[in-house]
Amino acid sequence: MNPILKFAALYLGLSKLGKIGVAALMAITVQSVLQLIGAFFNTYVFSDWKVVPFILVAVTIDTLLGAYRAWQSKSLSSRGLGKAWSKIIAYGCLLIVGHGLSSFGGADATYFDWFPQWIYAFILVREALSIFEHFAHLGIITLPPAIISRLQQFGDDGQSLPSSPPTQQ
Repeated sequence: MNPILKFAALYLGLSKLGKIGVAALMAITVQSVLQLIGAFFNTYVFSDWKVVPFILVAVTIDTLLGAYRAWQSKSLSSRGLGKAWSKIIAYGCLLIVGHGLSSFGGADATYFDWFPQWIYAFILVREALSIFEHFAHLGIITLPPAIISRLQQFGDDGQSLPSSPPTQQ
């Protein structure tokens, strides 16, 4: 049933119950408004919540390693940490644009179905490269150049990564 019709029916039914009816009506109204906002958000802003924790974990690891690296070089500043917020805002905008493009044209259209997956991969590869750079600079671990090269290639030209590593010649 349409939330507005549900609200009208409840209002008519509860308006005769006095204070208890008004309290119940307000609770139902808040719930209906939150449902409408949630539906709007999932339809027009973003709805693929499975990828967000992966991105947040990668950004957190990258930020902590970057802060540790800056602390070791005695160049830790609030300006550097503020860049993490800029990055989160930029990634959020990319996710919203990806959702908008993939939803363009309704359920039957498939113009940009590939775009959100590309955005997810781009963000995660970018964060992985940054994490690997922090590891190398801190002397923790250095990945083989072939792996770094393939990840950088994806970041530079957007070509998909192969499912298996390249063969040696």
